[in-house]
Amino acid sequence: MSSWLGTRWRTWWGWTRRVTPVPQLATSWDVDDVANTITFHLREGVKFHDGTDFNADAVKWNLEMFKNGEKKDLEDIESIDVDAADPYTIVLHMTR
Repeated sequence: MSSWLGTRWRTWWGWTRRVTPVPQLATSWDVDDVANTITFHLREGVKFHDGTDFNADAVKWNLEMFKNGEKKDLEDIESIDVDAADPYTIVLHMTR
């Protein structure tokens, strides 16, 4: 799962010179290799250029657009859940 993370979502986090991930739009994340999930905790107070909020619903919408697009990007994502109690947490359920 870590190679998938590193190549697709560079704006969610950056890298130090020692190749350590550092938070950007995702303030933290939890990888569960047993459950094949990645839980992202998103930065609050971020807006898109049109003034709409950057939150889990917006991330889910964008990921689903890529996942269901013609190129079938993100085929490793089985499903995407937004935590109803926290609009800044999103869980990706991976196929492998």
